[in-house]
Amino acid sequence: MRSVLFLSVFLSCVAGLSPAQDARTLTVDDELDRVEPSQTAIAPDGSSVVYVQSELNWEKNKRETHLVRVSSSGSIAFTRGLADRAPAWSADGRHVAFLRKTEKEEDKADQIWVIPSAGGEAYPLTELSEGVLRFVWAPDGSTIAFVAKDPMDKEAKKRMKDGDDAIFVFEGPNGQGRDRWSNIWVVDLDERKPRQVTHEKMLVSDLDVSPDGEHVAFVFRRDNARNNGNLAELAMARVEGGAMVRLTENEAPESKIRFSPDGRSLGYLAPDGIGWELRQRKLYLMDIETRNGRVASTGFEGDIRDFRFFGDRIHLVAGVRTENGVFSLDSETKQVDPLFQQAGIARDVSFSGDGDTAAFVWSRADAPPEVGRVELGRNAAPELLTDLNPHFRELRLSSVELLRWKSRDGLDIEGLLYLPPGAVKGEPVPLILEIHGGPAGVFTRSWRGDRHIYGGLGYAILAPNVRGSTAYGDDLLRGNMNDIGGGDFDDLMTGVDYVIEQKIADPDHLGVRGWSYGGILGGWVVTHTDRFKAASLGAMVSDWRSEYGQGFNHDVRLWYIGGDPWTNPEGYRERSPLTHVQNVTTPTLLLHGEADTVDTIEQTMNFHNALWEKGTPTRFIRFPRQGHGIREPRHLRVRMVEEIAWMQKYIHGIEWTHPERVTEETLTTDNP
Repeated sequence: MRSVLFLSVFLSCVAGLSPAQDARTLTVDDELDRVEPSQTAIAPDGSSVVYVQSELNWEKNKRETHLVRVSSSGSIAFTRGLADRAPAWSADGRHVAFLRKTEKEEDKADQIWVIPSAGGEAYPLTELSEGVLRFVWAPDGSTIAFVAKDPMDKEAKKRMKDGDDAIFVFEGPNGQGRDRWSNIWVVDLDERKPRQVTHEKMLVSDLDVSPDGEHVAFVFRRDNARNNGNLAELAMARVEGGAMVRLTENEAPESKIRFSPDGRSLGYLAPDGIGWELRQRKLYLMDIETRNGRVASTGFEGDIRDFRFFGDRIHLVAGVRTENGVFSLDSETKQVDPLFQQAGIARDVSFSGDGDTAAFVWSRADAPPEVGRVELGRNAAPELLTDLNPHFRELRLSSVELLRWKSRDGLDIEGLLYLPPGAVKGEPVPLILEIHGGPAGVFTRSWRGDRHIYGGLGYAILAPNVRGSTAYGDDLLRGNMNDIGGGDFDDLMTGVDYVIEQKIADPDHLGVRGWSYGGILGGWVVTHTDRFKAASLGAMVSDWRSEYGQGFNHDVRLWYIGGDPWTNPEGYRERSPLTHVQNVTTPTLLLHGEADTVDTIEQTMNFHNALWEKGTPTRFIRFPRQGHGIREPRHLRVRMVEEIAWMQKYIHGIEWTHPERVTEETLTTDNP
């Protein structure tokens, strides 16, 4: 597999050029071939890290994953599966558990496998027909608790095989499609015989085992209705006996449950303690005996993504503006101090047993992801344990900086600016405005290869964090309530005006792109201004009324428009890009996955048909089997190449084509 990754470098050498001499820019195939790390698990003593390594298999049109163990002294392939993920160390450091799909059962369910950390072969702990959804070690390392879907009995399987497979939407465990209830199980490492703990009609989304190993706490729901995520609740059950005790009953979406070290409290994340509010996730602490919960992270304006207890302090993994770092919270004083906060993104964070060392996937806006390790509290740059894509250092990449400007109403807005290699300020270049998903998304200082590909073609990219973005505090997050397409649109346009005034962007060569909410707000942009020469809109919603029953609508109903189509028909009509489609003159490329259930493909079909009939240049590419994001490598390549070609054609008048992909097969064909 990896030999293909370096074919382009090999060809340069054959031509008599070293990669450094070639000094080329990033291509679509460079980015597709990039080796990607994820899901770090640091050893309890902090000495080594196990992580998931993903590599492209172009012939199979997929990415394959296995586990790698790495330390300061080097790395070794830890497992040899093709779909291994979710590594986790036992507290004593003797074993690593992970989820695996075997090669023969590649498209079937995940099972728990265990491998001795000192060396040896991995072996399976479970062989359940419905597989395992997630798992957690018991503190003593003797058992693992896990969540699995309830098995289907033989009679039900026969009925399904015979075609009796009607789906009763929102009934029982079903959402818009078929599903099954899930429950909690345990398995002993020695006996290797899974045992079911709970026997409830519920859907479990997270779990943790108490320090004494006698209880399991979990997050669950009693239904799978599309927009009822706020009905997630907390509960506990004894590992022996399984009787369930409910701990909360509210309309707040709880998540990420953890026991405190003394077992008397539970930590969990929620935006609010009572209802479903548009706020960033806060850390709550609950006294198990009284069941009283309180906000522990009051005053912290970051968006908390994860947390871990270490004595009387709690480590938070949180996004703060354009960065993602690690912070320490004193549970009594509520004082928050940074432990690791650099100009980049730390994701998939794991901690050593004493909490003094962290491992994570580390990336910067100008450097692709690597596995990093750091001693917390020193706020030093991480020690990089991997060098997965060394040839990227020889490429000419865009430079990146943080910009700030005033929106139309005086609100301060930030955005990331990518300038193409060799760009000189004062000499304007073509600009593409990029809009993030969400609305509660955020652009961060993480690696985004596509922006550097555009940079190699001479484009600057402006990526604004408009009102409605997360990681900037609750006020900005709530800034587009009942105003989607209002202030957020102004934030975009004033950002474009600013980079034009600064002689960064050429006003006659502008494009706009976005996916999900980025596609939605991008649709609003092209219906409300003609200043862009080209647009690329992915996974959009063009008409909020017709999407109400098909995709997610809770955020639109509760926050962004308000009400529903029959009580607020004018609001839904006015805020829909399709209502204003007669204004569009911008040539618009439309992209959508056929299996998307977040924003359904009919929304793009409607917008495309309207543009087609009114004569606006448009193209619609459907991606079979793909959901809200494009995952299959060949589809991903089409998406990237066709979007670039569209921008080149309508911004520059160039008929651009990407070079054919070089593979081992084409090398053999061209050089018999």
